[in-house]
Amino acid sequence: AAGETLEILGPTGAPTSRTNLALVNLDGVGPAAIHVQVLDEKGDLLDSFDQTVPPESGIQVNDLFRARGLGDGPRAALIKVTPTSGIVAAYATTIDNATNDPVYFAGNLAP
Repeated sequence: AAGETLEILGPTGAPTSRTNLALVNLDGVGPAAIHVQVLDEKGDLLDSFDQTVPPESGIQVNDLFRARGLGDGPRAALIKVTPTSGIVAAYATTIDNATNDPVYFAGNLAP
């Protein structure tokens, strides 16, 4: 819900893979406004941005790290997803570019 943060821990960056971020608006009333933060393995903020997702739909940010100007990305990332309106779900996948094998990282409610 608005103001609660989901944390996605563990997506990795590498020249041989890509990380996609999925944001889903579970609210059927209006669009969800979402603030996303990408932190590295030390907890340093690498990037943040805002995204709007229409009601009862989702979007995928393909190749998140490269799309946001972070090169191959950090060795391990913490992605924080905070809706300022709406109810959202989020997850990430790190995909091997050679085999297309994914690794799934669930969004969990931050303590």
